[in-house]
Amino acid sequence: MNKNVQIKLFLGFILILLATVVMVSFASHYILTREFNDLIGDENFMRFREFDDLEEIHFFSSIKMTFALTALIGTVLASIASFVFSEYLTTPIKKVIDTTKRIAKGDYKTRVDVDSEDEIGELCKAVNKMAEGLEETEKLRRELVSNVAHELATPLTNISGYLEAMHDGTIKGEDLTKSTLKLLQDETSRLTLMVNDVRALSSVENPDIKLSQKHYELKPLTDEIVSTMKPKYEKKSLDLSIDIPDGFPKIFIDKDKFSQIIINLLSNSIAYTPKKGGIKISASDTDKFISVMVEDTGIGIPKKDLPHIFERFYRTDKSRSRKTGGTGVGLAIVKGLMEAHGGEVFAESEEGKGSKFTCRFAKM
Repeated sequence: MNKNVQIKLFLGFILILLATVVMVSFASHYILTREFNDLIGDENFMRFREFDDLEEIHFFSSIKMTFALTALIGTVLASIASFVFSEYLTTPIKKVIDTTKRIAKGDYKTRVDVDSEDEIGELCKAVNKMAEGLEETEKLRRELVSNVAHELATPLTNISGYLEAMHDGTIKGEDLTKSTLKLLQDETSRLTLMVNDVRALSSVENPDIKLSQKHYELKPLTDEIVSTMKPKYEKKSLDLSIDIPDGFPKIFIDKDKFSQIIINLLSNSIAYTPKKGGIKISASDTDKFISVMVEDTGIGIPKKDLPHIFERFYRTDKSRSRKTGGTGVGLAIVKGLMEAHGGEVFAESEEGKGSKFTCRFAKM
């Protein structure tokens, strides 16, 4: 390393040591000299012992030699201790540097060994946490690319196949042509919905998303949203109920974004609830939050999948097609819109018994 930190620490310790030794030596020499001169100037002491000049020079030389040897030994021992200590301090820093370099090259599985609980240990843990986050982000990115490619490939392949069949005369007759055009229209609609889903997801994940929040009566607004979903849930003979009492506190939201949250949750419940099942929308009020719940009697979510259902393009059943399972961004959009409101969404579920989604909004 250029301007090695270990060298800096080592030299810093040595400079402090030398400064201390020099100061102690001068101070000790000054004090001993003064005390010795005072002592030999004392008449009572000099009655018992007289010092000639040679003895005085020898005495002070011995003192200086003692100080010099003490300073030399102390410097050597302190230098060794300083080197060991600086090595101890800088070794984990070197490991962190090596790890971050490997992470920068795309090796997100690398970690720093943590064997201390001090600030350097906290630094190592922070780097490991960062590596875990980057590894998970890279995994999601790959899955996202793979899923988008798969989702786009299916309708495009179908469209290409239909057009080729029409071109080479495999599909003939007015009725066949009309039915084929209808299939082409359906596939085109699938692509359009897919693009709209991705666009919506990109919009809600924008950190600069703007909300136009006001206070709204929750019951009338929910009735209005549910009315737009009536054809979908009636088609499956689902019993959809709203359990929000009149006079319920107003909720501070962006109306359009809130509508999208409820529509996405209802669409999810409708898709995964068998015919003649039930869906209920309810609300609760506490001192700090207003919670809106969407609960169904659907197939439920496997326990292993529950932590991942709000991830982009995640499906609990990987074999589901776009027609039956959607693109897998609906719940991710819900999460993004809830975070934009400063709230949170979480799910509870049991396989075979249904799911419950709770959206918690802070009171304003």
